Amino acid sequence: MKTLLTPLLLILIALPSYASELPPCPKDQTQTYHNCFGTYSIEGDKYVGEFKDDKRHGEGTYTYPDGAKYVGEWKDNKKTGKGTYTTASGNKYVGEFKDDKKHGKGAATYPNGDRHVGGYKDDKYHGKGTYYYVDNSMYVGEWKDNKYNGQGTMTFTSGNKYVGEWKDSKKNGKGTYTYLSGNKYLGEKYVGEFKDDKYNGKGTYTWANGSLYVGEWKDDMNHGKGTYTTTTGELLSGIFANNEYLYKSVESARSDCAKEAGKSGTEYAAKQIEKTCLAEKQLEPEPEPES
Repeated sequence: MKTLLTPLLLILIALPSYASELPPCPKDQTQTYHNCFGTYSIEGDKYVGEFKDDKRHGEGTYTYPDGAKYVGEWKDNKKTGKGTYTTASGNKYVGEFKDDKKHGKGAATYPNGDRHVGGYKDDKYHGKGTYYYVDNSMYVGEWKDNKYNGQGTMTFTSGNKYVGEWKDSKKNGKGTYTYLSGNKYLGEKYVGEFKDDKYNGKGTYTWANGSLYVGEWKDDMNHGKGTYTTTTGELLSGIFANNEYLYKSVESARSDCAKEAGKSGTEYAAKQIEKTCLAEKQLEPEPEPES
């Protein structure tokens, strides 16, 4: 009895028909099909092609009950080699297969207009590849398990561009984001570290007017040590938090708070004033010395 295969999830378009040099298989499907060309059908599934040792082997076309179709190479009843897989919904894959899965180089197109060209592994985008989105955005780079992973370039619909490292389809690691579209950020650029699609770590942001921030970032905001240079060349260097300049240094901030507290008339009041001052600067009071 011939073994029937389960349809693949992706939907693809059939290759042209071909002629086989093998002799025809027996008309009786209960007989062994070996080194022959024939047709085998059962419960709506149909295979037309070459057989070896009673298995689909060589060139052949498999049509599924739902209208899906595979045209290409087979080995031991599995899609292995070059082929095209289609389904009625209009998705299409043309490329290499291994053990019934897309594996190697190939190209896929989808009914919404999206396209992917590149490497595949175990039915997933893997290795180098390019994805063309119907909205005119495009990703060119490395993939792993259907996600952007490694080095890659994303050109967005707006025209903005990111070049750098990715992890699980998010900007992670070192990279450059350039604003190239005609919005209020036109001409601005960030060069530095990313985490979870946001500026995180050390980086440099250049504004279109020439001002510049070099330093630490957290969730897309100036946060930590940094230096802001104005359009006139004035420097503002020190500690930033949530895009706001706090103070020159931790030491200077503590010194300023101590001076403010020193104006108080009592020790208790001085401690409260210093504590409030430090809290405004997002600092904790220094621990009391052990007696």
